[in-house]
Parts: sequence; C-alpha cells; structure tokens
Amino acid sequence: MREKYLKNLEFYKILEQAQRGCVCPEAAARMRQVTACTDLEEMRHALRMTDAITTRFVRLGAPRLARVEGILEIVRRAEKGGLLSMGELLAVGRTLRNFEALNSWYRTQEDKGIESSPVLDDLFYGITENAGLSRSIFDSILSETEMADTASDALYEIRRKIKSAENSIREKLEGMIKSPSTQKYLQDAVVSLRSGRFVVPVKAEYRGEIPGVIHDVSASGATLFVEPGAVVELNARILQLKSQEQEEIERILTVFSGAVAAMQPLFGVSYEAMLQIDQLLAKAKLAADQAAAMPQVVE
Repeated sequence: MREKYLKNLEFYKILEQAQRGCVCPEAAARMRQVTACTDLEEMRHALRMTDAITTRFVRLGAPRLARVEGILEIVRRAEKGGLLSMGELLAVGRTLRNFEALNSWYRTQEDKGIESSPVLDDLFYGITENAGLSRSIFDSILSETEMADTASDALYEIRRKIKSAENSIREKLEGMIKSPSTQKYLQDAVVSLRSGRFVVPVKAEYRGEIPGVIHDVSASGATLFVEPGAVVELNARILQLKSQEQEEIERILTVFSGAVAAMQPLFGVSYEAMLQIDQLLAKAKLAADQAAAMPQVVE
C-alpha cells in the first residue's frame, strides 16, 4: 500500500495510540511493527478478531494483566539447566497468573450470555495454566531477595536455629554491656555486626580488658570492634548455619528452575497467545475510547 495513503489514513498515528494500550512491552513493540494488510481475507480475519475482542471488552471490562517481559529467555535458560533467581521466578509466576486471568476472563463470557467466538477460541484455548506452580512460587518467594521461611521444612529449621543462636549471643553481649565492670571499657553500650559476627565497641586503650577477636577499627582508631571470646563459638555456628541456609535456598531454586523448564513447549505457546491477546485488547481499548469520544446524535 502506498505510503501516502497510509499517512492520509493516519495509520501510523493509530498504531502509536494502540500500542499505548498494551500491558506488556513485547506486545507494544509488535504493535509498532504492524503493517497494513494487503490480502482481503487476512484483513477480514483481523477485523473479525478485533470486533470479537471489542465486544467482550465492552461487556466484561479488561482482564487484570501484570506487566511482564523477557520471560521466554528466562524459560529457555531454565531449559538449558540454568539456575533462576528469585526475581526471575517471580516474573514467571506473574506470567502464569496472567494466563489464569485471561482464561478466567474468557470463561466469564458464558455467564454474560456472550456467544463463543471461533476466531478467539484458538487463542484462548491455547493458553495452558499452571496454578499450582504459580501459587507455590508466590508462597515460597517473598521478594527478589527474600525466600520465605516456609519454602521448605529444612529452611524453616535452619533459620530457627540461626535465630536461637543470635538470641543467645545478644543475651550474652547485652549482659556484658550492662555490667558495671565492663561498661567503662566500651565506647558505647551497643551490639553491632562486623563481617557477619556480633561485636562490641571497645575503647582502644582498654583492648586487653576484653579478650576476643578484633574485626574492625574506627576511622579515628579510638574504637576497636571486638568479638568477645564468650561468643566466638556461637558466631562460628551462625556462619555455618547461614552457609547451610544458602545451600537450601539454592536447592529450592533448582527445583523451581526444573519445574519452569518442564513447562515447555506449552508455556511458549501460551506466552505467544498472551501477547497476541494483549495486542487485541489494546485495539479494543482504542476502539472503545474512540466510540466514547464521538458526539452523540440526539433524535
């Protein structure tokens, strides 16, 4: 189609407006690359799809979709045996929830008396949910950097032991900093962490009065951060437990990564359908907005 006709029809302006309605960046990028149909049957099919999705958008509203991108690369890396991070697994979980939201939205048409649409059925019926995996991901991973205590029984037990050891150390050190016999040797009555170990701030001139390991020195040199001998063993135990904690977290991530890898090829088909539906919904939003903006004829 000649370029001047496309400009006269404001084709590119319409594409720009439509892509703003896409939730996922990849869908928006595809929208910007859309070319004008030159095949009559292809054009009719596209119009039928847009009309069908617009009918549902007007009657049902928009499905609740989360913004996701680059998910196929994450899944492919899992397929190759890569260990996915907590942030990547949460992104996969959000995508799976999008699949659930789209299927739920499309099924609602039956309750609203909307007839099934063959041109949309293939898209929506191509979406495979995995509610069990998405639920497990969100139950186990609290943020991009935090795994829930309940992600596994082993992780819960390890963290329980860490808290118990930390409490024991704090009790010993708080007893020390509150003791009149040692307070005069301390710069402040506080307990802090240095190199992952609990320490107290000792005045440099009283170094020999508090036996232990020096882990840091203040900029002025007036304060030494000492790990008292009474808690060295407990501190070492905590470091050992934290190493076990990290190993257990990696084990959990490995299990999740394997579960993500096992979703292919159905996941890829579902993701492609989601992006196409996101584009269709963007067109529906634009159509609805344009219709609402048109002046009403009063008879």
